[in-house]
Amino acid sequence: MIDQYLGALVAHDPSRAPLAPDARFAQDNQPLRLGEALWMTASGLGRYRHYFTDPERGDAGLIGVIYENGVGAIILLHLKVENRQITEAEQWVAHDPFGAAAYEEQRAPESVWSEPIPADRRQSREALEATAYMYFQALEKNDGKGVYPFTDDCQRSEDGVRTSNRSESMSYGHSDTSVSDFTTLGCKAQFQLGFFGFTTGARDRRFLVADPEHGAVLSCAFLEFDGTQPDSITLTDGRKWRVAPYFWTSRTNQLHEGFRIENGSIRRVEMTMYEVPFATRSAFAPAEQAPAVIKTSSSAGNGGEACDQKCLRAMVDKFFDAMISHCPCCGVLADHVKYTENGQIVKPGEGLWRTLSSRGAYRVYLSDPVTGQAGYYGDINEKGLLGMLALRLRVQAHRIAEIEAIVVREQLRPGNGKAGAGLAENTAGIMTPMMLNELQPKGFVQVDPLLQQIVPRASRVPRTQLIALTNRYFDAFAQAKGDMVSFDDRCVRRENGILATGNPDGPVVDPAQPAFRLFRQKCAQELDTGFFSSILRLRDRHSLVIDEEQGLVLHLGFFDAAGNVKSVPVPGTGKVVVPPDLLRPATYVAPQLFKILNGKIRLIEGLAWPVPYGMKSGWDR
Repeated sequence: MIDQYLGALVAHDPSRAPLAPDARFAQDNQPLRLGEALWMTASGLGRYRHYFTDPERGDAGLIGVIYENGVGAIILLHLKVENRQITEAEQWVAHDPFGAAAYEEQRAPESVWSEPIPADRRQSREALEATAYMYFQALEKNDGKGVYPFTDDCQRSEDGVRTSNRSESMSYGHSDTSVSDFTTLGCKAQFQLGFFGFTTGARDRRFLVADPEHGAVLSCAFLEFDGTQPDSITLTDGRKWRVAPYFWTSRTNQLHEGFRIENGSIRRVEMTMYEVPFATRSAFAPAEQAPAVIKTSSSAGNGGEACDQKCLRAMVDKFFDAMISHCPCCGVLADHVKYTENGQIVKPGEGLWRTLSSRGAYRVYLSDPVTGQAGYYGDINEKGLLGMLALRLRVQAHRIAEIEAIVVREQLRPGNGKAGAGLAENTAGIMTPMMLNELQPKGFVQVDPLLQQIVPRASRVPRTQLIALTNRYFDAFAQAKGDMVSFDDRCVRRENGILATGNPDGPVVDPAQPAFRLFRQKCAQELDTGFFSSILRLRDRHSLVIDEEQGLVLHLGFFDAAGNVKSVPVPGTGKVVVPPDLLRPATYVAPQLFKILNGKIRLIEGLAWPVPYGMKSGWDR
């Protein structure tokens, strides 16, 4: 069944797989239609395939190598089979070409995985899953004092690379030189060291396949780092390890772990890991795993009295006071409040509530008394790491009932970090695509006065026209027709703090076409090139907050890069090859702030952040 499914995947044809008519499909925790995501980009299969099977339950799993537009990646797969038909297909892709190459060098799983457990020593599925559960329990808030169920000859690997019992040390993750010997230790000794103490949670543990005949379990969980980790961890041998900047912000990494279990102890661990948006849940997770809205003890507020511009702006400041105090208990929240952070439902008190240190001076407020909503667009500081926040608040009875936050953070990568070039200083998302225009905090030093300028009453544009103008902008983007939009002759657009119009130093996307640079032309002409409209599909676009007094619209859209467009014909240039990071399925969540004067778009301040392909906002609209 797995091989048939993989063959159909590479052929880009779901009809070749034995799929049930109502089969459910998801990739990277996003429910999608069959034929989307990897179905459009898979270009070949690798040699390495580690199968996990449980015929009694109809579960099949795989850790393997797949090629996506010619680039190696690791595929994790779980199929549910009933009556010889696949009723559920759940897959994840770790975009790690180095890990894929390591697997290809191995060619096949170690022989120990295929050795049957003697019948008189086989454990039940429940016992196998209990041992796997203990592994995650030992990983969570690891202090070196727990029960660690490993055999003396246990081996761990991560993305095809052995990370235990090595004869020579190797760099490990975000660790610094103080624990350079970590990979020379055995599985149990690694856990006894307390090195994983920065892990604050291993939640939503799922056991996808359990195979008593081979003592094998394929599992997955979300590893949580909530940003409350101390500056350093004292290991059980007395050494101190400085917690890396990567863990200073709230993050979620998804783990897939294959276990070989003998006599109640783990003999082999095969792991893959990659980053997902904080608080992500599985598309197939039980309903009870979804976070509920918080119940606060706040009063009902000031009855039905409306909140005017001054009141709405004050609510934004009260909200930040609560966040920076790391407590949702300051009387500003409604009895039931829904909070999303980068599209995920998060309980107030978690996520940014734990990590926000301060705001910077770049602050744009929006007030919309008609809908009782407030908006904000400004820079933030999380323990020294800089970012930008686009925010929508809905105020009811002088309490905040809805919070929608989009956070875009500075990415410190090896070679351009503030404090060094090594992985220990790296804050970039694990295996998330590198953008052409990643956030530049230096672009948010001072707000353009136009964004804060009150429009004279006689010159104000009504909200219906503000909405129509921004909608027309995105229609023009999709059709690559800049003349569809009423742009001011002085229109300026910026993206992630980078000048995205009239910029002679815009990025060269195709070395074979050095004369073509993005962001060199005016607002209308940039749309005319059609470069992004050919590779990005815009969906779920909507206005968050409309401020008629300032002529501002805070808008949110989702741009899907399917990854199946390899080149784009650009008028006046010819064929432009698409960069490698856009040749994989991804979605870019993109809040955009528009300044409209005299019925024309004068300024556009945009943010963009990569998330799993197909992800939605977390709000039903």
